[in-house]
Amino acid sequence: MRETHHLSGDQEPIILSYSVFKSPEFNNPFDPNSGETGNTLYGLTEIYSGSEGVQAHMTLGQQREAMFAELVDLTNTYCVAGLLGAPVIAAME
Repeated sequence: MRETHHLSGDQEPIILSYSVFKSPEFNNPFDPNSGETGNTLYGLTEIYSGSEGVQAHMTLGQQREAMFAELVDLTNTYCVAGLLGAPVIAAME
């Protein structure tokens, strides 16, 4: 994505935030002392400047057919929930 996405300027996709998370799954997510289930949870957030950025991201991703096919397979196998193109409705600044 570093080759195709931008952090500033006016050429989409402009990515405002990109984060990948990894954590053990806890028996009780509100009590880390409850122990772990043995599963590992992953999360990914990508925030673009608007719907045009999301569309540009999707277009670029689909042009890399092998990578996109692998992403779809992994998502279909492991994804528990997903939001695509959801607007940010609140943020801390």
